[in-house]
Amino acid sequence: AGCVGPCAPLDKKSPLVSENSIGMGGTTVWRLCSLSQSTTLCVYFDIVGNKEGPQDPGQMGSQQFFLQFQVKYTTLEGEARMR
Repeated sequence: AGCVGPCAPLDKKSPLVSENSIGMGGTTVWRLCSLSQSTTLCVYFDIVGNKEGPQDPGQMGSQQFFLQFQVKYTTLEGEARMR
């Protein structure tokens, strides 16, 4: 799991961070120096089973999960915002 693009990992560890890294991995937070309409990021996720071992692929089809991306930035006026 990880992020590929113009970003740097901030090494925020969590039990949910994958041991397998793709691009900039090993964290739950990344920093971008700039973000524009032409910025492209690719985020990879490592979906695994429980600690007893991998789950049956037939059982995983009914599970759902949701992702939330939070973008914190500073406006030209110096005001901090989060979207």
